[in-house]
Amino acid sequence: MSKGFTFIELVVATGILLVLVGFGTASYVNFNERNLLEKEAIDLKQTLREAQANAIDGVKDNALCDPDGAAPLPPETFRGWCISPVYTDPLATAGDPYDAYQIYGVCDTDEDGVDVRTFPASGNIRPLSLPEGVVLFSRAFSPNLPAPGYVTNTVDARARFNVFGDDVRFADDTYTKVVFCLQGSFPSLGADDFYQVTIQRSGEINDDGFVDECATT
Repeated sequence: MSKGFTFIELVVATGILLVLVGFGTASYVNFNERNLLEKEAIDLKQTLREAQANAIDGVKDNALCDPDGAAPLPPETFRGWCISPVYTDPLATAGDPYDAYQIYGVCDTDEDGVDVRTFPASGNIRPLSLPEGVVLFSRAFSPNLPAPGYVTNTVDARARFNVFGDDVRFADDTYTKVVFCLQGSFPSLGADDFYQVTIQRSGEINDDGFVDECATT
């Protein structure tokens, strides 16, 4: 009796082995790509909590509180720390998903005046860029907006954690929350595979995890 393998048996065994290797490779790639997206979400949450902690503790960003290098008249008052998504790609157009976000302190001369710098336009703020293949969607919600009740990928997705408090000021006083959704354009991730983080007006930061669709309500 022959103790060897026939050619057909070898072909079948090789085919099974290749299928198993293919499944294992796909699972490994999927795991790595989801981990990358989750890591970026962790970094985003840490930045949000850093802004919140700086505001609660009254940590000042002196460079931005006096952006022109001259003492303001009347004197500026420290107001809090802000998070806002930004574009670093010069080819980006309004409405595109963002490729970075930034954290910065802000002061102004009159909280209720017409010249309030609630959110400085730029200054020497260093954006925190997202890695290649990851983008950031933003949505700001308000009951006063027409259906669907939110705006997507606009400058209105800024949030300011107020000094010595745990509440948040948004770009519009009617906004109830701002949602940040990270999406990875990776082969193993579906088109509707997002990681979602929500900032409530109360100052609560919610980790919503992986979702099929960025929040609509």
